[in-house]
Amino acid sequence: DSIEIKRDLDHGNVEAVRIMTVHGAKGLQAPIVFLPDTIKMAVHSSHLLWLDKKDNNNKTNEFMIWLPRINDQDEICKIASNIYDIQRNKEYIRLLYVAMTRAEDRLYICGWKSNIETDTKTHCWYNLIFNALKPVCISELDATLAQQSGIENFEVLRLTSDQTADVLSKKITTKPITSQTLPAWINEKAPFETSPRSLVPSHLNNESEILQSFGETNRIRFQRGNLIHRILQSLPNLEPDKRNEAIINFLSQPYWKLSFLEQTTLISNIIAILNNQQFAPIFGTGSLAEVPIVGFLNKKIVSGQIDRLLVTKTEVLIIDYKTNKQPPLSANDVTLANLHQIAIYKAILSNIYSNRTISCALLWTNIPQLMVIDNDLLNDALFRILRT
Repeated sequence: DSIEIKRDLDHGNVEAVRIMTVHGAKGLQAPIVFLPDTIKMAVHSSHLLWLDKKDNNNKTNEFMIWLPRINDQDEICKIASNIYDIQRNKEYIRLLYVAMTRAEDRLYICGWKSNIETDTKTHCWYNLIFNALKPVCISELDATLAQQSGIENFEVLRLTSDQTADVLSKKITTKPITSQTLPAWINEKAPFETSPRSLVPSHLNNESEILQSFGETNRIRFQRGNLIHRILQSLPNLEPDKRNEAIINFLSQPYWKLSFLEQTTLISNIIAILNNQQFAPIFGTGSLAEVPIVGFLNKKIVSGQIDRLLVTKTEVLIIDYKTNKQPPLSANDVTLANLHQIAIYKAILSNIYSNRTISCALLWTNIPQLMVIDNDLLNDALFRILRT
């Protein structure tokens, strides 16, 4: 199930019921524990098993065998199957010990079976406990079960261990309640809180402008950008002589459904970017990939992610990847959507690095080309955002 189970409840006297597997309950205890399903037995089997075999030098070697149908198994397979069953049953008993020792005060053993169930499961938890406790338990009719439908036998076994030691009572000290005047706001409604509008730099403009910036209409227009982002994020951490093989192995996976031409084009572009000396500092030591940032801009929350960030003692370089098929010829031709995005990044980081020079650039991966954006263009784009 998709339900999240908390092993450790919040501190204090929390009245709650935890529904857990035996494995999940290891190390925990509770005053009252129910074992609701003790009829089912572990019947899982495996067709692949590991066996240990000693060679002539008395050295133990492991080898794998595949178990066919029972009627087709030879002696070795039957031995392996029996060993597996014994180990599985031992684990079944170990879990029973764990389940029964979770209770501090009361333990309820319950079992249910459908109409097609038989009584042949003599080694299930329910029967193991029942047969062991029946000689020392008191048998009595349960009034609660008698009121339920679908139950044939109302008889239960009860084993009680009387309290013999003195109960240690804790003395609770309380402070006297003093009368005092409550503040006036206690009877007033809480003021309405307006949530500040959130800005996501990559989604500032409408969808048509964002899609148009890709310059393509087929599936590769989206996929290429995602793949380049992922590769440029992790590839700089590898040694240069291992990068080519890593790119080829990644892009040749059938999952991407890339043709040979698409693969070679992407590989050529990425290698050209990483081998270009102009880009070397961007992917060098100290640079960061996929950097999440959160801040305030004109009383609005900004949440975004910078593709590549380089911070030195004197300057900050912000890089945003763009995968347009036909990039603009100059920074003056960059779309407003792209300028808005990187202008916000600069504005947020200027609050952190106020004493450093902040430069912004767009990396057009299809050429490849690093295009530095002039501060005047960025300031104008930021003014447009703040004005709206």
